[in-house]
Amino acid sequence: ASCVERRVLHYVSLFLHRPCPPGHAEWAYVLCAKCPEGAMKPNAGTGRCQKCPEGSRSTAGRAFCECSPGQAPSNLHWMGESSADPSVFSCTPCSPGTFKPNPGNVACEKCTGGLSSPRGAVNASQCTPWVSSLVHCATEG
Repeated sequence: ASCVERRVLHYVSLFLHRPCPPGHAEWAYVLCAKCPEGAMKPNAGTGRCQKCPEGSRSTAGRAFCECSPGQAPSNLHWMGESSADPSVFSCTPCSPGTFKPNPGNVACEKCTGGLSSPRGAVNASQCTPWVSSLVHCATEG
């Protein structure tokens, strides 16, 4: 855009500017665009969309990221939260003996009946009567 076009956009933005809602970032000074899939913006106003932390995801236009199946918030403070700050929010794989089938910022579920599962299990069918310690070592690195 030319200098004149940028000035026009700037002046139009001063008259028409409204803060972008959460999940949207400012584009071309006057438009709000949805954050892309895998990104978020928790607050209204100016600012850029931020990439979701590893182990989490979002759909387009979301204000927050949520932990993927087999992952849970690493800090209990974020359990159930829908507006986690990406600078301190992170997800970690479910511990052995637990699983989590759905995305969300909730704790992993325990296997019942003394069953065990590998680290990062995504469903109850991964809970078995016995998972050798060698499997746990291999999945934990």
